[in-house]
Amino acid sequence: LGPRYAVLREEFARQHQNALPRQGEVRRVFVCFGGGDASGYTLHAIQALAGMGAADLAVDVVTGAQNPHLEDFRVWCARYGYACHIHTDRMAGLMAAADLAIGAGGVNLWERCAAGLPALVVITAENQREQVDVAARLGVIYVPDQSADLAGMLASHLYALIRNRRLRHALSAQGIQTVDGRGAARVVAALSFRAVTFRRAAPQDCETLFAWRNHPDILKYSHDPAPISPDVHRDWYAAVMRDTSRILLIGSCDGDDLGVVRFDLN
Repeated sequence: LGPRYAVLREEFARQHQNALPRQGEVRRVFVCFGGGDASGYTLHAIQALAGMGAADLAVDVVTGAQNPHLEDFRVWCARYGYACHIHTDRMAGLMAAADLAIGAGGVNLWERCAAGLPALVVITAENQREQVDVAARLGVIYVPDQSADLAGMLASHLYALIRNRRLRHALSAQGIQTVDGRGAARVVAALSFRAVTFRRAAPQDCETLFAWRNHPDILKYSHDPAPISPDVHRDWYAAVMRDTSRILLIGSCDGDDLGVVRFDLN
């Protein structure tokens, strides 16, 4: 349905209300390649910024607490005086304070648009490619051709972006116009025409769940696409019914059972 339906946190809808197209010089850069970034793209971005010799640039580096390169990030950020934010809840505020971003093509792409933050985007996973291509055609991101020398590629294109005020302004203005951060509300409005109620699963629901579990549309998305036998399912279901650390709920609408959700309590 397009970027107007991008499901973002409420903070980005609030931030969008005050977002203005970037017009001045680049004084602050926001770097984020998601919470995981196992491939170390963030390190390449830090190296590219450090190699540019722009000592007057303030840099915010954001990553998650489970990032395997976390200690390296801290060392590099301390070396160059960059701020290192771990699992921050201030994403919208940090984006609003920045003049330029370096990041991946995941959900952060639309968050940056809502905040009016122009960005140099790198595709870090194949499932980002279609989204990045769409965003590039919409004129809301800058996407260079990637090369083996990632740090060198980033440095050269960062230099070009920093020196191109008109391009940054255009990316920022188009991003603000394209994404207003209210996609989640639009999705809820589209889904809320029927009320779904939930009840605890009962022994008589065993056969219904068995039919759902072996349905072809379910099997093709399962870790194990092979159908299970009735006996295996009944044993599993009986164990779930006895297990007080599991909550099994059946969702229904207008008298029809729609699906199941399970909570495993730790």
